[in-house]
Formats: sequence, C-alpha cells, structure tokens
Amino acid sequence: MAIKSSLIVNYLLSKNCGEITHYLLIRRPINLPKSNEKVFNSKSENELWDHYNNLLLSSDITRIRKLITRYDLFRKSLNVPGDVVECGVFKGTGLMYWLKLLEIYSPASQKRIIGFDTFDGFAESLVEYEKPSAEKYVDESNYEGIDPDWLMSQVSNMGLSEKVELVKGDVVKTAAEYVQKNPGFRVSMLHLDLDTYSGTKAVLEAFYPVVSRNGVIILDEYGVRGWGESDAVDEFFDEKQVSIQSVPNAVTPTAYVIKD
Repeated sequence: MAIKSSLIVNYLLSKNCGEITHYLLIRRPINLPKSNEKVFNSKSENELWDHYNNLLLSSDITRIRKLITRYDLFRKSLNVPGDVVECGVFKGTGLMYWLKLLEIYSPASQKRIIGFDTFDGFAESLVEYEKPSAEKYVDESNYEGIDPDWLMSQVSNMGLSEKVELVKGDVVKTAAEYVQKNPGFRVSMLHLDLDTYSGTKAVLEAFYPVVSRNGVIILDEYGVRGWGESDAVDEFFDEKQVSIQSVPNAVTPTAYVIKD
C-alpha cells in the first residue's frame, strides 16, 4: 500500500501538482477559516492531512484518476481566454476543484467559474428513457440537492467570492438567457455534466458559439447508456467538423472536444 501511495505522490509531483495534493485531495467539504490568506488553524490543518493520508493509503485509485484527468483537461484550457463553465454542479466538489486549480495556476487572471444547476435535483426536461437512470442515480448518491448559499459560503471562506457565480434554474432556459444578458462573455472550458438530452443540447446551442478558439468542451457521460448526452452531442456536431476524443484513463469524464 505504501508503494502505491508513493507512486501516486511521485506522479502528482511530476505533473506539477504538489499544491493540489494539499488543497484538493479531500473526500468531503471542510469549513475553513474566513481568510484571504487561507491560513488554516491547527484543527483544520490536521483534518486536511487526515483526508489526504486516508485517500492515498486506501486501495482506491478511481478518485485519483478523476482528479488527474480533470487537471489535464484544465491545463489544455489554461491559456485560452474566457471563463470556466460547469453545467451540473451536483454537490459542488467539481466547481470547487476548478476554482482551486484556477487560483493555483492563474491567480491574477480575470477568469471566473460559472456554475449552472437547479440545485434541487434533475430538471423536469428529462426524456422518458432517462427517468430510470435519474432515479437510480439519485438513490445511489443520496442526493437531495445542495444549497447554493452554502456552496458560496465555502467559496467565501477562500476569499474568492468574486471569482464564482452560481446560476439557479433549468439550463434549458438559463443558458441562453445568460449569454444574452452578458455581452462579451466567452468560455475557455465548458464542462457538460448534465447527463440529459435536453440540457446538453440547450447548453451546446447557447454556449458553443461563445467558446473561444482552442476552448475545451468536456463530455462527462458521452457514450454512457441510459442517458441522452450522446444523442444531443451527436446531433449538435452533426454538420460541424470536430473530433470527439476519448478519455482512456478515467470512468468519467468520457470524452472531450477542442474547438477549432
């Protein structure tokens, strides 16, 4: 077990992820002190190290794969102008991960993290064949929604409230409305984690035109059965010359697109 942990640490360090291991490798949200300098008290510091040690000493490698995969995709978008947009915030850990990567690698940039979600479960725009998948997912994850105010309080604890915006509602409506209300808005990375046909199609129609050249579109469930993401993606890109590339080393995300 110690050998596996050492290999993981060495890999993270080789990828210039040293700071990530301190800030990111935790299994659940921690209430940190409200300080722009991000100074941890001894209790919080010990809790973080406990979570860090437990993760690396465990037999689990899926979460490490997920972190590394998302890190690699983020790096592809780092020099692309525009905000990071996450559609499907779920429990907020993905959004916080993007925020921490942004603070580590581009602290002086004007990039922001924009999160779109109903914050209380799947939208009513599910197509019929997606409903069993949605019910199963909710049951297995014990998801009952997340309070966006609570999530913003976690962001505030980092002193980074100005870098995050949460948009509540069904993205079938809110995505297009957001683009219309924010002229000049551009996207460097678009993370599609909605799973659904209607949501994915609406987001691509609204946001793809404002994705900057060389921007990254992450497809979390492309090719996954029981969901409509694949159909929505294929329909949208049907007459566009894009290459959908697979992600071979993680369960999710499954694929991504680089906009020419």
